[in-house]
Amino acid sequence: MELLQYLDLAATILAVVLIMAFWTDVRRQISQVASRLPRGAPRHVHNVGAIRAGGYALWAYRQSQWRLEKDCSEPGFECGGPPGRAGWYEGEIVRTACIRNGDG
Repeated sequence: MELLQYLDLAATILAVVLIMAFWTDVRRQISQVASRLPRGAPRHVHNVGAIRAGGYALWAYRQSQWRLEKDCSEPGFECGGPPGRAGWYEGEIVRTACIRNGDG
């Protein structure tokens, strides 16, 4: 074989080794990210209306009813009622706007 053929072969082998090393590193990084994700059913948050000043509330649909999951209301505001519809699936999360309370 001529020198040029050896160089082509060496370049091809080097390219294959680099691609394999890159792919192995990408798979390792994906595994690390996946291990940090929470286990269980995925959550999908639906918005109900525009969220403006006052904060928001997160409602979870569990056991055929809405339950307040998280209250993120700002001072002078409070959570309104739950969403006005039945949940689409168990564990659904809906974000609703908070309303001004009677004190403010």
